Amino acid sequence: MNRYFTALRKPAFRRRIAPIALLLGLAGAAKLTFDASPREQSIQLQLDERLRADLSAIRLTYLEDEEPISGTEQRFEGSVPAVVTSAPSLAPGTYHLEIELADRSGKVTHQRRSVTVPSEGSLRIRLGEEQ
Repeated sequence: MNRYFTALRKPAFRRRIAPIALLLGLAGAAKLTFDASPREQSIQLQLDERLRADLSAIRLTYLEDEEPISGTEQRFEGSVPAVVTSAPSLAPGTYHLEIELADRSGKVTHQRRSVTVPSEGSLRIRLGEEQ
């Protein structure tokens, strides 16, 4: 007679465990989705003084697998700040950053950097004429 009662207890145990297992699975999937989701990243370009003297515009293009996914352009009429900040919405990972610097005469120089975007915090990139 004991074996009949143990058979009846197993489905009740499974019914109690099933919602807990479902919640744990959903929580794990939500964490993975959140970690990989795009979020605003602070990227600071530190410009040296000689570069700032003649700079009129800067264009940033973020590439993933050689495809542009985000970008920004800033033009300067007067003085150029020592730090130019960009805040693209990017998922954590590695990107190529195309940097175009235009001087007041219209000459454009190109630089390319490989950057790893952290999931939190900011990224600082130094730009100068010697690079």
